[in-house]
Formats: sequence, C-alpha cells, structure tokens
Amino acid sequence: MGNTLVILIIRLDLRLHSPMYYFLKHLSWLEIIITTTVTPKMLSILVSEKKTISYFACVVQLAIYFLAGSTEVLLLGAMSVDRYLAICNPLRYTAIMSHQVCLLMVLFCWFISFGCIVVGGVFANGVPYCGSNVIDHFFCDTGPLAKLLCRDNSLIQAIEFASSCFTLLSSVSVTTISYICIIVTVMRTPSAG
Repeated sequence: MGNTLVILIIRLDLRLHSPMYYFLKHLSWLEIIITTTVTPKMLSILVSEKKTISYFACVVQLAIYFLAGSTEVLLLGAMSVDRYLAICNPLRYTAIMSHQVCLLMVLFCWFISFGCIVVGGVFANGVPYCGSNVIDHFFCDTGPLAKLLCRDNSLIQAIEFASSCFTLLSSVSVTTISYICIIVTVMRTPSAG
C-alpha cells in the first residue's frame, strides 16, 4: 500500500517530476514486484493444506524475485550517480539528467539484471533433480533448490555467487565513488563563515 501511494503521489504532483523521484518511483515498483512475487504463494502455503509449488511456478518466482532484487540494487547505484551530479554539477544537472538519460539508466539496470539471471538460468537449465523434491522454505530460493540437485552443483553456485558479487560490488562501488566525490566537493567549497 505504501509503495503504491508513493507512485501515485509522484505521478500527481508536478513538483516531484525530477530524476530523483523518477528513480524512487521505479524503486517502489520493484518493491511491489518483489512483494507480490513471494507473498501470495507464502500465504497460500501457510493457510492451505496443500503446501506445494510446481516446478514451473518455482522457476518463475525465482527468476522474477532475483530480477527485481538485482535491478533494485543496481538502481540504488544509479541514484547515487544522480545525487553526485545534482551536488557536484548543479548548473549542468538538468541538461545532463534528462528524462531520456533517466530512462536509459533504469533500462540499463534492468538489462544487466536480466543478463545475470539468464546466465544463471542457462547453467541451471536441464539439471536433474532427485529426492523428495520438497523445499524446506516458504518460497523458491536457490539454496534450498540446489540441495535437490542429483549432481555436483558447484559450477551453478559459483556462477550465482559471481553474478551476485558483480551486482552488489558494482552498485556499492558506484555509490562509494559518488559519495566520496560529493564529500570532496563539499569540503572544497568555501564556507560563508
């Protein structure tokens, strides 16, 4: 409900049609996607006698959850670049951060996340599962799903780890560099006193 309200307020208030709020709107959409991917099935498992999920539903839930989560992490990095430009280049900010640039940044975050999901999915596709096929978790996560594999899953886990590290470290690196540049700019600015 809160994220929907944020999106509605940003859409209706013309004063909030700026790059920062554009990114916040997309961040809210990603939170809605993440929540609605996991919560309905989790609630149905908690309430009903039938505590199963089909393989197809599990794969779809897993892909959407990690796609939205990865995009959210990368979008936080994009938001830090926006703050860097707003603080360190205030006179050129509106020329640099046009609507097209904001859209390209959001699409780039989605594209990189999709690429990471596809790479992991290609290596996990067609891997045989054995055993009881029961996942001891309230949603389809890679850890519990990997325990059901019949063969060595170290390559799949290494690819997932590398993909996660790439996503997290790229976002954290961009954010760290942006805020270091902001701090340096603020420290160099002469004070009024």
